[in-house]
Amino acid sequence: MKNIFLEMQKLLKESGEAQLLVTRFSKDNRGLVSELSRSFEKNKYLKEEETRNILLSGVPKIILKDEYNYFAEPYYNQERLVIYGGGHIALPLVKLGKMLGFYVIVIDDRLQYANQERFLEADMVVCDNFEKGIQTIKPVKSDYHVIITRGHKHDCVCLKELLTYKESVYTGLIGSKKRTAIVINNLVEEGYDRDRLMRICTPIGLPIGSVTIEEIAISIIAQVIQRKRLGEDEQMAINRGDGDDSVIEQLVSSSRPCCLITIMKTSGSVPRKAGAKMLVFDDTSIMGSIGGGCVEADAIKKAFGMIGSGTYEIMNVSLDDDIALEDGMVCGGNLQLFLEDIPGDIF
Repeated sequence: MKNIFLEMQKLLKESGEAQLLVTRFSKDNRGLVSELSRSFEKNKYLKEEETRNILLSGVPKIILKDEYNYFAEPYYNQERLVIYGGGHIALPLVKLGKMLGFYVIVIDDRLQYANQERFLEADMVVCDNFEKGIQTIKPVKSDYHVIITRGHKHDCVCLKELLTYKESVYTGLIGSKKRTAIVINNLVEEGYDRDRLMRICTPIGLPIGSVTIEEIAISIIAQVIQRKRLGEDEQMAINRGDGDDSVIEQLVSSSRPCCLITIMKTSGSVPRKAGAKMLVFDDTSIMGSIGGGCVEADAIKKAFGMIGSGTYEIMNVSLDDDIALEDGMVCGGNLQLFLEDIPGDIF
């Protein structure tokens, strides 16, 4: 049996582009896992405009058609926060980036500032000149670039090299208005794309009156979040689903039989949104969450009974006010869950 999650991970890494996984399932909302049909091929099940809109929204969607129902899930590369310059501001930035789930990379050409001992929480530290460092990481559209080098000479090197790649979600440049204006104007005079340069966030960070190193780091990461959540159209990573990378990683690398639970759709007040996933294993252990409380308890019970069955089922859960209050939850919404037996042999 093909591991669709491994295939998805490979596609993301090779293309650097978002992928839409479309699952075709029976209108009976239950059946054999072997009868599910899944595809990453554009336009196989959905129109081009449908695909584009879902990828832009970042939120999974159920689409009802004549013969079958379809569940479209957008997937993205793990977002990378790339920090150019390993000085004092980089230290709290790395911590904040990891806290927010970024894959954090630090690049600097000085060994005393670019080493794993200094940045214990960073996923990758590159000690090389900035041009080669950028070539090493191969920037992709989903990246967030924070340029905080020690001088505009190095800023220019970073920007020139980044401009040879596709434009990423966010690029921020530290420095005073005067210094950053000089850098941008010089690059425009050298023939670089003025419109793209004008989209660089500079001076970097939101104007929150930050003074200390930690406050400056917070202002930068706040601007990163702003671009991620409130960015526009192609320039953004819009409000994505409520997924959990660790669950996908488990599905890619583990051989333990389990039941995968995915929130397909929500309405009203609910703890987690569409895209959230959790795994229930045959020893009753779990990974991830779909919101806890009564929702999760009922789903876990159902999922445990499905392990090894080779089946899938759509489960509707209603959180009416009485149930929510009894369970200590301020909820009153509805969820549609996709429960799917995952055999060990897909790994």
